[in-house]
Amino acid sequence: MRTLATLVALIPLVACDDGGNNVDCDAMAVASVQVEVVDDQGDPVPDATGSFTTQAGLSGDCESLSGELVCGWEVGGTMDITIRADGFVDAEEQVDIEEGECHVVTEFLTVALVPSDEH
Repeated sequence: MRTLATLVALIPLVACDDGGNNVDCDAMAVASVQVEVVDDQGDPVPDATGSFTTQAGLSGDCESLSGELVCGWEVGGTMDITIRADGFVDAEEQVDIEEGECHVVTEFLTVALVPSDEH
């Protein structure tokens, strides 16, 4: 499900440095990571939640938007993501998010959760 282009939120207009030249950046925030969570059959897991931490020490919860999870807004660098859902084993992923002139480059993940042995 990639109907979500890059998710955005409004933030103030920012001027970015481009090697000595100021570049006017648009007034949006770009999702750092978009995660589609599925089960071992490829079906969506709608009650999945997630959290993230970065090597820079930032942490937070992933947001549920339009059936996917968004982990961070304009957070670059290496991010560790944990995905959870009742009845499944927690999944952990590590992603490197590239920082562009004005915005990060969104990483797209599909995480297939494995059913837990506990019923």
